[in-house]
Amino acid sequence: MRSTTTGNVSNSAYDLIPAFSLMRGSRANLRWRSSWKFFCGTASVPAWCDRPGSAKSILNVADKKFAPRAGMSWNPGLGKFMLTLVYDPTPATTNDSPRFTGGLMVLLSPNPWGPWETVFSSGTSWPGGSTAVCDPAGWGAGERADIPTKYLSADGKTFYLFSSGGDCLSIARGVLIQ
Repeated sequence: MRSTTTGNVSNSAYDLIPAFSLMRGSRANLRWRSSWKFFCGTASVPAWCDRPGSAKSILNVADKKFAPRAGMSWNPGLGKFMLTLVYDPTPATTNDSPRFTGGLMVLLSPNPWGPWETVFSSGTSWPGGSTAVCDPAGWGAGERADIPTKYLSADGKTFYLFSSGGDCLSIARGVLIQ
């Protein structure tokens, strides 16, 4: 779930944002709003509230503009959550779409609410910028990236990142060196 810097919840899939919040619900009753809970605690004191207006950010980077489609996976080998974010590497410009020229970040945390440690940030367009035809050397970050748990090594250090870069299914191998 995405949020503004103050934690206000929004349902836009396109407006770039500086922060993210969490929500959860009962699998059996996920269709019912009454089963939803919103993270309203801190990294050290987690808490869940009934009202979306009480939601607090799990990640807030004031100088970044993230695509509102984050990916989060549990990595059993590391015993941590992996959060993947696509962002606009030039937030001061009028080009607000990270689709073809977006940057990419991968973060780790023992809890889905943080605190988060950045283990990779492209800093600029990832991996090489815009393309019109799925050129393996020039596709952008896309609008969403995720690390499916099916493609994690047993120790959790090798993974495959899937993204919508270049409007194609883009897959990149990653290795954590710690």
